[in-house]
Amino acid sequence: MGSVKLPSLPYIYDHLKPCYMKSLFQRRPKLTEQTIGMHLINEQLAYVGKTWDQVKDDPEWFRNNQLTKKQYKEWKEYSIKRIREVYKFDHQQAELEFSYFDMGYGLSVKK
Repeated sequence: MGSVKLPSLPYIYDHLKPCYMKSLFQRRPKLTEQTIGMHLINEQLAYVGKTWDQVKDDPEWFRNNQLTKKQYKEWKEYSIKRIREVYKFDHQQAELEFSYFDMGYGLSVKK
């Protein structure tokens, strides 16, 4: 009984587009205590199709851009999860930290 010869690794991935391969093996930068604030701001602004660079010159950016209740709930869940990962908080501590962050930097919610 002969052994089966497997194709070499580059052959397996030849059919994939190079841009897909780049995103497949590219890791996101790790969130740290220094980067999480800006990450969460950009994450909520993504819901309204903007970035911090687009709104930083507007002193009323958090009032001029609004989230729906559903978007706010999604952003809150995402933020609490990230806060727990970075600071190693339990859920209650992460919710408290999120509420402080939201009061200072959160977008208003549509009624």
